[in-house]
Parts: sequence; C-alpha cells; structure tokens
Amino acid sequence: MEMTDPDLEWLLCVMPALMGEGSGHGAIVAALERGQALGGGFSSSAGAEDAVERARPHVERARRLRGVWVRLKAQDRLVLEAHYYQPRSQWCPGVRAHLGELAGTCKLLTPMWASLELACSNASQPGHAARIQREIGRAQRALTLAHRAWKDARAEAVLSW
Repeated sequence: MEMTDPDLEWLLCVMPALMGEGSGHGAIVAALERGQALGGGFSSSAGAEDAVERARPHVERARRLRGVWVRLKAQDRLVLEAHYYQPRSQWCPGVRAHLGELAGTCKLLTPMWASLELACSNASQPGHAARIQREIGRAQRALTLAHRAWKDARAEAVLSW
C-alpha cells in the first residue's frame, strides 16, 4: 500500500514554509528584539522581499495543488493531514514500534486513543496485538481511500489546467 504521495507531502509539509506560513512566535520575538512591539526601532522590508523571491518559483505548483486539495471531502483531508502532519518523534516507543507511520491516522480514527497507546506499550497482553492490528487495518483502509480521492481529484483538476 502506498503510504505517501510526493505532491501531498510537498503541499502539506514543505509548501507552508516556502510560502511564508508558519508560527507567529518567531515574528513576535523578532519584533520585540527590534523594539517594534514597543513602538520603536527600525523596520526593514528586506526579509519580506527575500521571502517573496524564494517563494516565487513555487507559487504555481502551490496554487495547482491547493486547487486539488479543496476538491477533497473534509474527511479525506483530515485523514491525510493526520498522516502527513504527525512528527514521528512525538510518539512513545510502543506506538512507534507497532503503528509506525500510521500512528497519526490511528490517533485520528481510534475512538479510544489512550487504550490503543496502552495496547502498544504492552502488546503481549491478551487481545492487545489483535486490537493493534484492527486499528492498523482501519488506518490503512482510510489512507488508501484518501490517497485514491487525492489522485482522482488531481486527475480531474489536470483537465482544467
């Protein structure tokens, strides 16, 4: 089963940074350092101009892929976001070992995440391995459907490009 799509990975993981989207925390700290937040200091647009120049070659790809993204049903977008947005390092070792790259999707789809985490932490207990396999199957099916919807939407959008 295909677990990633290069265009989706670019759209969800790389494009926001290229287009200047991101946390406002850095901007607030920078404004404080320059004295802007307190009403003083010198403002320069050089950083913003550099960001625009870095983004320029990627704008058309971003527009095309965002156009495909908005064609997806909300549930497909949620499943794909859960899959692509979740840093693998945030999971406890049992979850990483048993769910791997499906952990984010499992977390989204599992009604009782805490009990699945517990099952992953102690998979040798009766019923835990079966529970883990059920949740992996649910995540794989949802991801397969969401990726298929993405491919169908992309194929449909190509006709209008």
